[in-house]
Amino acid sequence: MTKAFKIIPAILALICLIAAGCSDNDLIVDAGTGTDTDTDTDTDIDTDTDADTDTDADTDTDADTDTDTDADTDTDTDTDTDVDAGVDGGSSPLGIEFLGALNDTSLAGNATGGTLYEDSCYPGSVVVGLHGYLSSVSGYHRRLGAICGTTDVSCTGTNCAVSITGTTNGPLRGTLGSYSWNQTCAADEMVIGFHGRSGGLIDQLVLRCAPLDITYSGGSGYSISVGSHTDLAPIGGTGGSAFTQINCPSGEVATETRIRAGDSIDAFGLGCQAPSLDF
Repeated sequence: MTKAFKIIPAILALICLIAAGCSDNDLIVDAGTGTDTDTDTDTDIDTDTDADTDTDADTDTDADTDTDTDADTDTDTDTDTDVDAGVDGGSSPLGIEFLGALNDTSLAGNATGGTLYEDSCYPGSVVVGLHGYLSSVSGYHRRLGAICGTTDVSCTGTNCAVSITGTTNGPLRGTLGSYSWNQTCAADEMVIGFHGRSGGLIDQLVLRCAPLDITYSGGSGYSISVGSHTDLAPIGGTGGSAFTQINCPSGEVATETRIRAGDSIDAFGLGCQAPSLDF
């Protein structure tokens, strides 16, 4: 057995010399450490150090925290806006407007006589009375025009009231007359209708007046309506025949007079509108 092991190196040396030529050192290394060289590949296990990249997970945790903080801030801002909107809904009315359609009442008297004059009050104003001339103290109407009053609203807390702050005389229609007169509703009231007497001309007029009432109903806010009416004293004589009460449509007040006239007053009527609150 000993001789065989000694012969093997000699044979290997001979093969090496014939093939390419080898040094003695090469033969020693290959023969004695071949198995150890394969073991050196275990050093590749050092690549496990790549696991250190797990520390990047700490950065992900910080990003989640930042997002939560921003979301809380946005929610608080939206809540503040809702509170402001509620304050606007509780505003008190500042005035009265008459923006709806103008509705004409029927005409009392001779509806085809003379020329038709439709005289409107200024915006925000209403008819609060009439002025004119009679043929005599107890005669028929010869000249006639509107008296307009400006509306105003004042509030103490949620209690609001409508007032008339000033009056203006409108143009007189008709051309003759000897006895002047004027008549207005009670304080802070306006014309809503009339009745009287007529034949070929207007003999007598009786004005009907009422206030505007403002009501506060909590969550429903403010509303406006026509209050209880009062009839004024008759102006004119007892000639002709009585005609029935002529009123503005329900919930409306007079903002215009409609007069047919030549040298005297042939017919009379009103133009009416619904009031609305201005905030």
